[in-house]
Amino acid sequence: MIKEKKDPQKKDITPIVSKTVAVLFVDLVGYTTKTSSLKRSDFNELHNQFDELVLPITKKYSGEMINKIGDAFLITFKSPTDTLLCSIELQNNFKRYNLNQTKENKLFIRVAIDYGEVLVRNNGCVYGETVNLAARIEGITPPNQIYFSDALARIMNPNEINFTEIGYHDFKGIPHPVRVFRVVYDWEKTEKMKEMIKEATITILIIATCIFLFKQFVWDTELVSAAVAEIAKLTK
Repeated sequence: MIKEKKDPQKKDITPIVSKTVAVLFVDLVGYTTKTSSLKRSDFNELHNQFDELVLPITKKYSGEMINKIGDAFLITFKSPTDTLLCSIELQNNFKRYNLNQTKENKLFIRVAIDYGEVLVRNNGCVYGETVNLAARIEGITPPNQIYFSDALARIMNPNEINFTEIGYHDFKGIPHPVRVFRVVYDWEKTEKMKEMIKEATITILIIATCIFLFKQFVWDTELVSAAVAEIAKLTK
């Protein structure tokens, strides 16, 4: 049997495979500082803990773990809404974990997401502007926060997620400004309500004090200022 000679000029043609997904990056805050003084066993334990806090939850929401590079996971999801619900559960999971940890052992994460088409290579890795933009958004995301792009915001179910706009940002390598949003946690709404009640209480007490002093014909600027200062102390 005569073997057909392979033409050295002929290149193997890899089929182009693409899909539309939500691309999520989750990374550990302060990783370089935290790991710079660790022994190998502690370094390994840190990564084990990171994996245990992240992977079961992403699996629950049908996330596909594409890659882990150092302190960051790259995970894709079919559902934009599930991506955000997963992100919120991740942050809550780390918050619960930290309740029982010393200051040195606490772990904090940031999550960044974009939505769009990606190129899928033979090794299963994903490439394209969607991946690049998610990585860029990660760069501006503060600790304990979840930032995501307008592309995700337009297609998710807004009735299931509390969120607010951060504004437009220019990112290196991205040819256009990107509108960015962040998740608003339930506890933030509670804190905001407490602050509003506190401010309203201060206002009511100040008005009541001014009316009382006015009725008593004791309208002394220094006395009023002192009364207001005392009221402010009481409401702290």
